[in-house]
Amino acid sequence: MYEQAITTYVQALQIAPSFFEARFELAKILLETDQLSNAVKQFNVLLKDAPDNYFIYFCLGYCYQHTGKPEEAVAAYMKAIDLNNSSPDLHFNIAIVYSELDMKEEAIEHYQATLSLKPDYVEAYDNLGVIYASVNKNDVAGQMFQMAIQLDPEYALSYYNLGCILKKESNFKEALKYYSKALSLGYNSAEIHFLIGECMFDLGQTSKAIQAFKKALEMNVNDYTIHYKIGVAYSELGFYPEAITHLETYLNYCPDSPELEEIQAILSGLYEAI
Repeated sequence: MYEQAITTYVQALQIAPSFFEARFELAKILLETDQLSNAVKQFNVLLKDAPDNYFIYFCLGYCYQHTGKPEEAVAAYMKAIDLNNSSPDLHFNIAIVYSELDMKEEAIEHYQATLSLKPDYVEAYDNLGVIYASVNKNDVAGQMFQMAIQLDPEYALSYYNLGCILKKESNFKEALKYYSKALSLGYNSAEIHFLIGECMFDLGQTSKAIQAFKKALEMNVNDYTIHYKIGVAYSELGFYPEAITHLETYLNYCPDSPELEEIQAILSGLYEAI
């Protein structure tokens, strides 16, 4: 369907290059089908006839944002905001770019602008929480995640993020509750199983920790740190051959590990034990 539409608009523009509506529709289809470089070309042509069209700058910002050109994305989004300061999505998108550029204050400013325009913007609360958590403002971050959950009780990411804050504060039992809730809502990843494993290990639930670590390993076989965690857990339970296998696997793939001396000491003890 899209290919036919693109062909139709290209043919129309060959006949009438100044046909604004045809070029506009073509540019939007190119954006929707992730042909972003071609979309940029068409949007830039459109700007010659519509230099004050905020939506064209919005689309350009999106294209630049998703083609690894954050500075160009910021410039395009800011131009769009200058022309229309009432779009929450504009502020939300530029906040994401600022966050990726590690310009936290600017990102916070635009997320707050997003929420002033659309107070029920769940993702904005969650993203704000992530920024606050990154600078150890855990109380404020927690409030942001709670607001997101209040607005959307099925927003799994905020449960996960709350779990991470609680884990950072060594509140492993409560962290597990939020991680489990995130899992039940479909937030299933190697990382969350790994973090669940760490919480269970710190709570003394070593067998369950191993199960969680193994699930994480199934989902990401290239994360060799998981072998280290499993090895330590097995050694705690007295399963020395299993512990040796996982610790040696870790060292084979990560010979320059900062835990090298610690692991070698553990392995030395395990070799003697068997």
